[in-house]
Amino acid sequence: MPCLRRLKRFASGLTLLFGAASSALCQTSVLDWVVPVSATTGSASPYVTLRWPASSSTAQNGWRRAKGATSWNAFALAANAVSYPDVNAQPGIAYEYSLQFTLATGITAYGSIVAGYNIPIVEQRGNVILLVDSTIKTPLAAEIARLQQDLAADGWIVFKHDVPRQKIEAFSALATDSPKRLAEISAVRTIVQNDYNTAPAADWALFILGRIPVPYSGKINPDGHAEHLGAWPADVYYGDMSGTWTDNSVTATGATSLRNHNIPGDGKFDQSTIPADVKLEVGRVDLYYMSRPTGKYETDMLRQYLVRDHNFRWAIAPFNAVARKGYVADVLGTVYNEAFASSGWRTSYGLFGVNQSNETSDWFGDVGTTPCLFASAFGWGAWNFCAAVSATGTSDDFNTKDSKAVFNMMFGSYFGDWDSGPDGSSFLRAPLGGTPNSLSLCNVWSGRGSFQLFHMGLGETVGYGVRYTQNARQGAGDWVLDPNNGGSYARLVHYALMGDPTLRLHVVAPPLNCAATSSTNSITLTWTASSDAAVSGYHVYRSTSAAGPFVRITGDAATGANPTGTPLSSTTTTYTDNDASLVTGNSYTYLVKAVKIETSPSGTYANQSSGAAVTIAKGAVGVISPAINNNSFRFNETAGIIKYTLIKPAPVSVKLFDLQGKTVVSFVNNIQAPGNYALKLPIASLARSLYIAEFRAGDFVKKEAMAITK
Repeated sequence: MPCLRRLKRFASGLTLLFGAASSALCQTSVLDWVVPVSATTGSASPYVTLRWPASSSTAQNGWRRAKGATSWNAFALAANAVSYPDVNAQPGIAYEYSLQFTLATGITAYGSIVAGYNIPIVEQRGNVILLVDSTIKTPLAAEIARLQQDLAADGWIVFKHDVPRQKIEAFSALATDSPKRLAEISAVRTIVQNDYNTAPAADWALFILGRIPVPYSGKINPDGHAEHLGAWPADVYYGDMSGTWTDNSVTATGATSLRNHNIPGDGKFDQSTIPADVKLEVGRVDLYYMSRPTGKYETDMLRQYLVRDHNFRWAIAPFNAVARKGYVADVLGTVYNEAFASSGWRTSYGLFGVNQSNETSDWFGDVGTTPCLFASAFGWGAWNFCAAVSATGTSDDFNTKDSKAVFNMMFGSYFGDWDSGPDGSSFLRAPLGGTPNSLSLCNVWSGRGSFQLFHMGLGETVGYGVRYTQNARQGAGDWVLDPNNGGSYARLVHYALMGDPTLRLHVVAPPLNCAATSSTNSITLTWTASSDAAVSGYHVYRSTSAAGPFVRITGDAATGANPTGTPLSSTTTTYTDNDASLVTGNSYTYLVKAVKIETSPSGTYANQSSGAAVTIAKGAVGVISPAINNNSFRFNETAGIIKYTLIKPAPVSVKLFDLQGKTVVSFVNNIQAPGNYALKLPIASLARSLYIAEFRAGDFVKKEAMAITK
């Protein structure tokens, strides 16, 4: 479809980017502005070779640096080159590459990628601060505990804090609320700084769960609307450990929404740009005001997200069959001489390659039916709307229609200001809610400037890419901010991640059913093999605490020449720990992780699964193993059905409690044999209310909220 016709179709009656669209004529394709670069790797020099299709370029420039370096080195390219063999690249090192092509048409195209050969496994991820809205800590206790276990099983040390729910909303203009607003957000930052200062040299992430106070800062409008100029949500404030944030100089009161007003002393900061480099990978899962039109409880939507998060990490269906491909929906084209969707295309090319990067004009038709790792949308927008997703719908559509892209990137007016609340249910946060069949876990507003998520192709977290983008400075090599997209938006405070910052792109199916037995001199582990046919083998880790840190006790350390280390073979499903230092009577927690060599358009790297865990005291009698296959547990709230699989005989009980903790009904309390079960809760006899269903099978305990709405 010609770009002009597409613009006319969607412009009528909508809130438009930058106002009127009369001059929005597309003279070129967005793809002309993108260098579709990918990498191939080999076992001999050149270990890394960049490749791209031929183009009508008059000049081609390239820059390269090792991951983590602060300066770029230029390399020469002929105007007609279609590859770059990096003869200086070494195994085990990740490199960042940036390309700038000048085309015969006068357009400047940009491409970026992170590439490397045989990058070693990352066994210790670092530290993650988990801030939990205190109002959800009880109803979501089981899901939050499982999240902590999942983070520890992925190599993180978890610092958890229950934080009071936000009381002062950004739209309040009461003078008496200003000091309270500042006190709320300052208290949160103090918690983060205190944790960070215990190990400032470590890698840190910050996962905000629930309605934790939202900082606002600046006098900005990166969507270009004069009536949207002012303070925007700025979670980056929590990730900056050393910058100075003030509230004494900026005055901006022309915005339509009171949320964006900013005056001295109102508890909103002056800074439009980040005052110091961000130290933490920050992400937020906040579904406040996102329950329309289904009427779901906010807590239930958060529970749904946490279940989805766990299932993705453990490659539980349907996440075991998510296509490694990307979709781009674009109705903006090169409007106003800016190629917003180039951000989506570059990300998809870098992570999946040209052949697995697809254009779509039907989001809920394509992304709604095809599970995929990435999808992006670029269109005219409003607080709760993006024309590239639906010509007539809003963010509420995500609660009634499936959306099956795990990682998302979107751009349009207003909704980059994600804390919209009463202005309209936030479009940027909408995919994180979604239907029970939806798969979305992350979303970012990208196009002014452009998020750099390329490191995910070599095993980094989505939070790493967000922090990388926040800290970028515009200049030769740093085309992360793409001058095509309206100039430099370097280090503005609006960059934000909606989602869990610790998630990675490629998931390895873990081993299951880890069990342990102890004798006088040793502890023996057994497990069920990973369902991933490409697994190279298994590593075993041990800790004196279920929270970690865990130390590998199998094989050698990983290197560029041996990126997986020396794991146990892929056919091995048992390991005996004969360490003489083990103390009889002391408890030890073990993790068993599957490891494999991952191949992507970025090269090759060693990847690990989450760790299957078991805890046992040395000298304990009998086999320590879970009574239930944790991944088999399913709770259908609407039908009131609990499904599960018992691995061994176990006492099973099911009770329903009211919100005061009183037992309403107890209808199962017996020992059950191994097998598959489906229990129907007696919902027909219950009054309309919110209940807590408690399921126990041996040591396995699960609590789920259940709303009776008849």
